[in-house]
Amino acid sequence: MRKKLIAMITVTFLVVAAVLAGCGQQPKQEKTGTGQEKPKLEFKVGHVTQATHPYHLSVEAFAKKVDEKSNGRIKITIYPARQLGDDKQLLEGVIAGTQDMALVSASMFAAYTPVLAGLQLPWLITDYDTEQKVLQSDVVRRMLDTLETHNMKGLAIYEGGLRDMLFAKKKPTVPSDVSGMKFRVPPSEVIKDWAQAIGVNPVPLPYGEIYNALQTGMVDGMEMNPSSVYSEKLFEVSKYLLDSNQFPFPCVLVMNLNKWKSLSAEDQKIIQDAAWEAIADSIKINKEKEGKDLDFIKSHGVTVYAVDMTPWKAKVKPVYDKWMAKDPLIKELVEKVRENKI
Repeated sequence: MRKKLIAMITVTFLVVAAVLAGCGQQPKQEKTGTGQEKPKLEFKVGHVTQATHPYHLSVEAFAKKVDEKSNGRIKITIYPARQLGDDKQLLEGVIAGTQDMALVSASMFAAYTPVLAGLQLPWLITDYDTEQKVLQSDVVRRMLDTLETHNMKGLAIYEGGLRDMLFAKKKPTVPSDVSGMKFRVPPSEVIKDWAQAIGVNPVPLPYGEIYNALQTGMVDGMEMNPSSVYSEKLFEVSKYLLDSNQFPFPCVLVMNLNKWKSLSAEDQKIIQDAAWEAIADSIKINKEKEGKDLDFIKSHGVTVYAVDMTPWKAKVKPVYDKWMAKDPLIKELVEKVRENKI
């Protein structure tokens, strides 16, 4: 009996010691000023591009800043390459609250507000330094604020690469060379207007179908940035890239508004500051990556060339007339950029 009692006491002691040891190994929770533990948070963010694309690298910069500012308490998990759906599905998920965050092409927001289309007016923003000033401007902040009426919190806008004209077989030099060509465009009214203004026939297609469209001859060309030509392997099915820089291709980091409002003011500041600061990272990423990707696609058979863009630019005045009349913020943006007051 005595031996059994000693054995029972020994087992009990070992169990208690193990529990206490385990408790001692638990990570310490950050305390609030009231002594309460701050909650650990995790948010998923999806996008459509590959992990080598500037969009992904930009949102990685955002996630890293959130981690640093929160001391690891807030985690942003990224799902690239359409793992959580295409742009339309991601945007609808954020609005419905089934998706925490998403990085979605600015062109997709046309169904909700016209203002973001102002960023893609042809030959308005043609270099990265100008674009950084624009994306960090008060005008863009107010553009993002318009998304709240659609249950979205617009956190920041990143860049995917200034767009050029990509051709499968021909090498156009003047607008008449592209007359009647079938041109893939994203589901964007302003880009469709640009395409029609220069004389091509716009063919709306999702991003995931562009390789096949070039390969099969469904389209003769498209507007595309060098980093996407590289990441989507479009150099395998196209021969010419006109260095036209007709517009940037911004992508909006959005969060479900209800989830945003559920956060403390401190956590909102952490996320918003990180998102805004990552704009500069996004521009830097594009500058560095574009040169490398251009070199790569040249080495894989794509001819990159430049021409006088004056006759091309002369064709797009009707596009400005239409879009500047749509919203005062678009008109303000155009005037400030043209007057170098952004």
